[in-house]
Amino acid sequence: FFVIRLKWYYESEQIKSFVHELIQDDLILREYIGDGCIHSAMLEIDNRDKVERLANIPYGHNLHVMPRGYVKVFDEEMNKSCEQLTVLRDVRGILK
Repeated sequence: FFVIRLKWYYESEQIKSFVHELIQDDLILREYIGDGCIHSAMLEIDNRDKVERLANIPYGHNLHVMPRGYVKVFDEEMNKSCEQLTVLRDVRGILK
């Protein structure tokens, strides 16, 4: 989520459910499931959102939604991301 999407998150039960599923399955933590993909899916799920201001923000400046306690693990994984290929076997997030 970009910060500008939080209002949409709180007003849409469909979007809340979608994001919670991503968090539950740890899919949102993987760098290749990026914010652009998530935003695209959100627009398909609930297209009542309207754009009031469009801004180009570099990917590195995005904020990520994740459960408490995952930040350290996420940072450690990101530090290895250029040296390691991470493959998920299924939606449970089991690493191959």
